[in-house]
Amino acid sequence: MEKSYLDEKKVSYQNVYVDQDDNAREEMMAHTHQRGVPVTLLEYPDGEKRAFIGFQKELLDSALSGEKVGDSWGSQ
Repeated sequence: MEKSYLDEKKVSYQNVYVDQDDNAREEMMAHTHQRGVPVTLLEYPDGEKRAFIGFQKELLDSALSGEKVGDSWGSQ
């Protein structure tokens, strides 16, 4: 659902398959403390990264309008 929604909005994104990439899976689990997908990682122009779990259309819409949404994706 999320991929289709982003395609519809013409938003570029990168798929990371955590079931095939051990490093990506460990990084995701270190930051989210769970294994559920999708995890959406947003990187803002100022370099700040934030993330949220699951397909959350409202958060995506807010992010696309420039609002910072999600939890900080910093060193933990």
